[in-house]
Amino acid sequence: MLSDNGEVSFKAVVATGLVRGACGMQKTSPVCSAALGRTMICALLMAQGKKDAEMYGDQAKETLQIDIRGDGPIKQVFAIADGAGEVRGYTANPFVLLPPNDKGKLDVSRAVGKGFITVVRNNPFWKQPYNGITSIVSGEIAEDMANYLTESEQTPCALGAGVLVETETEGVVVAGGWLVQMLPGASDETISIVEKNIMNLQMSPTSLIKSGKTARGHQPLAPPLTPLLLLSHLFKSRALILIACSPYVLSPPL
Repeated sequence: MLSDNGEVSFKAVVATGLVRGACGMQKTSPVCSAALGRTMICALLMAQGKKDAEMYGDQAKETLQIDIRGDGPIKQVFAIADGAGEVRGYTANPFVLLPPNDKGKLDVSRAVGKGFITVVRNNPFWKQPYNGITSIVSGEIAEDMANYLTESEQTPCALGAGVLVETETEGVVVAGGWLVQMLPGASDETISIVEKNIMNLQMSPTSLIKSGKTARGHQPLAPPLTPLLLLSHLFKSRALILIACSPYVLSPPL
C-alpha cells in the first residue's frame, strides 16, 4: 500500500500458516518458533514489492537474505525471501528452552544474544550482491531489522513482527507483521503523523491479527498504523514456504 501523497509505503503479512508449517517441520521450541517466525516475516516484508520475477521470469527473482548470528543459545537464525512471497528459514539450534523474560514473554532477546546481522540483496542482473551488516541492538529481531534498514539502507521505518505460541501445545496460534517506510521526499508533517501513529499504537502485530485484522480485505492492518493517511492498494500476494531441500513449495492455510 502507498499513501495518496506518495510519501509512505505500508506492507503487511499474516503468516500464521506459513510460520506454523516451518516450525512444525523443524520441531522448534517455543522461543525458537518466535525467533524463526519473526525473521521469516521480516524477510517477506523487506523483499515484498520486487517485481523482477514478473518482468523476466522466475530465474530473475531478486532475493533478500537475513543471517542473524549472536552469542545466545540459538546461535543463528536465517531466512531468505523474494518478492513473489517465497521464503525459507531455519535456526542453528531449534531446541532452545528458556524461562520467560521479566514481562512473562518468550525471551527471544536472550536466545539470540549479542552479535551481528548480515543482509544480502541479490539479483541475477546485478554485477554483485548488496551486502549490509549491523549490530544486534536488542535481539528482538523486528527492532534489529528496523535498525538495519535505517542505518545500512538509509530508509527510516517502523517494523513489527510477532509470533504467538500456545504455551500448552507449543503450537503457533497467529503470526504476522507490518512495515511502514518513509519514501524519499517525505514531508516533516507526514513524518510527524507516522511517528505519532506508531507511538500511539497499543496492540502488537499478533494482537491485531487476533482481533480480526488481515493483510488485506475488509479489516486491514493498515488503519491502526496509518490514521490521517489515505492509502491506495497497490499489490497483493500470498506467502509460501519454500523448502530448500525439496522441489516442492508448500502453502499452509492461513
